[in-house]
Amino acid sequence: MCSIDQRSGGDQCHYFRKTDGYQRSEERAARKYSDYGFVLALICVALICLLYPTAASAWGYKGHRVVVSIADQMLHDNAKAQVSQILSYEDSPDQGVAITLRIAGPWADCVKSVVQIVDGQGHVTYSYEPSNPEFRIPCTSFEKDHQHPIEQARMEDYVGRNFSQCSYAPRGKERGCHNTYHFDDVAFQRDRFDRSYLGTNEHDLVAAITAAIAMLKDNKAPAPFSIKDKKEALFMLAHFVGDLHQPLHVESVYLAHDNVPGDNKGRVDPDSTHQIDPESVTAGGNRISVRDQCLMNAQNQCHRRREAAGHY
Repeated sequence: MCSIDQRSGGDQCHYFRKTDGYQRSEERAARKYSDYGFVLALICVALICLLYPTAASAWGYKGHRVVVSIADQMLHDNAKAQVSQILSYEDSPDQGVAITLRIAGPWADCVKSVVQIVDGQGHVTYSYEPSNPEFRIPCTSFEKDHQHPIEQARMEDYVGRNFSQCSYAPRGKERGCHNTYHFDDVAFQRDRFDRSYLGTNEHDLVAAITAAIAMLKDNKAPAPFSIKDKKEALFMLAHFVGDLHQPLHVESVYLAHDNVPGDNKGRVDPDSTHQIDPESVTAGGNRISVRDQCLMNAQNQCHRRREAAGHY
């Protein structure tokens, strides 16, 4: 039976009624949003990453695993069950370790080992051929040699469906449209993301995240994305939310060169010139590996020292 708290003069009955009401409201809200719990969890992790910036270096597969492992801990029971069902192996569910968010996190980098092969008759095929042992470490869970031929076939099929919708040929070699899903090229002079800025496009990182979420909500992924099912969408979302807050995956530096004048640090602002010069773009920021003194001097030779950093 409720009574009046003589010390505070508060109505304990009112307090308990109020608290009970809050609890019921929270339970209703949890049920309402549990279907998209994994999406919300990943977004929360992204915000945490944003509030606690780190040194400008790539996450690597370990960093991606950390991001999705945190997200996994934030899932409601219903959402966790749905994630488990979506990520289950299709070919050998009783063999090996089941796919978890932690395993799924690096998947979008694993597909970079799928190469396009054109034979003498012009027939095009796609084959998973990992060449870098370090990058292959997190990808073995999707390889046919580890009893998962369907998962390897999925990687090859994904690249084939997402290769030619856009042009992405840095250094004159076509790399496939799916590689553009990992980054944006917004100039570092901007303080926010906006579609009006140069360096954004319909197949960039933000668009890829939006497409993956649409698929997970039972909507069709917009062009130019080809997303087969929710499993593929979750593979993408788990990785791209990590990319979104990875250093230099949205912000890009544009370097001056012989025909384009820059500031006293050898940099240009594409939004001021209203065009992106192919010779100055650093492709998501990852494709630049110059020393600080190069960026600090006023010589227009920085662009000549750019080197592909590899994993991006």
